[in-house]
Amino acid sequence: MYQVLYANLNDRYIINELPFVELSWSRVVNACGSASIKVPLDAGNLRIGKEIKPGRTAIYILRDGNFVWEGIAWTWDADLGNNTFNMNCEGIWSYFKHRYRGYYTAEHLGSVYTAKQRFQNRIAMDQVIECLWESADGRWSTQIPPDHPAEDETGALARGYYGDFRGLLQFKQGKDYAHDEWNWGMKRDRRYWAYEHKQVAETVEQLAELRGNVVNPNDDGFDILFETRWANERDDWDWDPSFPPKPVTIMRFGNPNGNKNGVILEHGRTAQIEACTADATNLVDFATTTGAGEGNEMLVDSLSIDKDGNEHFNEPIPQGMTALETVESYTDVTEDDTLRDKCRNTSRLGSVPIVIPTVSLIDGGPVDPTMVNVGDLVVVRWNPGFFNINDWYKVTQMDVSVADGEECKLTLANAEVF
Repeated sequence: MYQVLYANLNDRYIINELPFVELSWSRVVNACGSASIKVPLDAGNLRIGKEIKPGRTAIYILRDGNFVWEGIAWTWDADLGNNTFNMNCEGIWSYFKHRYRGYYTAEHLGSVYTAKQRFQNRIAMDQVIECLWESADGRWSTQIPPDHPAEDETGALARGYYGDFRGLLQFKQGKDYAHDEWNWGMKRDRRYWAYEHKQVAETVEQLAELRGNVVNPNDDGFDILFETRWANERDDWDWDPSFPPKPVTIMRFGNPNGNKNGVILEHGRTAQIEACTADATNLVDFATTTGAGEGNEMLVDSLSIDKDGNEHFNEPIPQGMTALETVESYTDVTEDDTLRDKCRNTSRLGSVPIVIPTVSLIDGGPVDPTMVNVGDLVVVRWNPGFFNINDWYKVTQMDVSVADGEECKLTLANAEVF
């Protein structure tokens, strides 16, 4: 059912398959995820230190021939007592936690902004991420894969593919291609000075968590999602079928409100709901966020939302209102628009109590881990008699372990929070 393949991180041509006795992997929305692989030390093809090097080895996990996880082996240890070799891995996103935007950044070929200094104007968020990618993952390619139309006559601004195939990730621009009704090309003001050496992953994650308002509900961030498949001639103009197989990982941007995938998790039929918790400690009626600066020069915004959904920025708490307050600090935020988005995000997360069911898929049941992905909206049904659940939930994390069988646990959150 499961295969574990490894490759050199630089070219990602598959070297060999890893035999394993235990395997676990996880995906987390807007985070790295992880994997743990236990391999018998007496495996004949295990070449530790030559082909398997921490920080230099890419790991790919497949289930029934489909990629379910991709990442990097960062640490390993040998358990001589149990005759096993344990590899600890993090998702492919972890690479960009080791990349920073600095003085080496190349200028964008277009005239919209200059990457070396700052983003000159209020521009679309995907262009911001393009520039961050350019500094971390490679080159702007003027070559376009076959049958892929360019948007300008030079081909330099062709949409859909960023960098050349030698980069660690391909970057899917524009709308989520599976859900074209959602548009995330909103404008953002950003200044990323080279001397700040901003971490690429952290900067993209900050953009991802931003939320719009009731006037512009589509001015939201995004979910960072990854897909891996085998490369073909469309992905690489140097592709040669005589070469070893090579996976390609695509980073795409999902609807932060979640995507309904049609899966119903019903207790006793498609899933086991073992427990349920309700937590109102997160409730917020009045959110305050502070930004860069000190004393009276510090950026400060506060927000309350009335029962009709209207926003009230920097207004006092209404008389007679029982208000739950929170204050959060973002010392790196220098733009007031960004700070207001942070306020909205805090208010959104505290808008309702969090009701979280503990859900496990039934091993061998009608729903398996390939049918659910982080960012998906699923229906959860559970009626133990004293409490009833029949609502949409967003999958924020999935944890799978494989030993004697397959166990998949899902971490869910109320859909209305998003």
